[in-house]
Amino acid sequence: MNAHKIAFYSIPFPGIDSYYKLIDCAVAHGLSAIEGFCYLELTEPDMEAAQRIREYADSQGIRFCCFSVFADIVQEDAAEQIERLKRFADIAAALGSPFLHHTAITSNDPQILEGPTYQQLFDRGITGIREIFDYAA
Repeated sequence: MNAHKIAFYSIPFPGIDSYYKLIDCAVAHGLSAIEGFCYLELTEPDMEAAQRIREYADSQGIRFCCFSVFADIVQEDAAEQIERLKRFADIAAALGSPFLHHTAITSNDPQILEGPTYQQLFDRGITGIREIFDYAA
C-alpha cells in the first residue's frame, strides 16, 4: 500500500466546525494528513489548543503536512503581520507541521497598481519573509 496519500486542505470544508471533526473526516476517508489553516480553534494563535489538536491527530494517525495563514507583509509597516506569522510558526511547530505556508500580500485591490512599485513590494516581502524564516528556523 502506498504510504503517501492526498491530504485535506481545511478551509472551507462544509459541515466541519472543529479540527477534531476534520481529523475524524480525514481518517474516515483513509487520508494520512491535513493542511491546517488559521480558523476554527486556531483562528488566532493558541498554543494550548494546538497542542490538544496535535495529541488528537497523533492518536488518530493523522499528521499536519502544512499550516497556512493569510498575511500581508508587503505593506509599509508590516511589523504586526510579521509578529502574527511568527506566532503561527509556533502553532505550526506545535502541530508537527514541517511547513508554514503564508501569503506575502492579500490585497486584490486594483489601487495597488497606483501604490508602491513592484520592486518596493518585492523588497518588503523578502525582508518580512527572511525575518519569519529566521525565527522559524
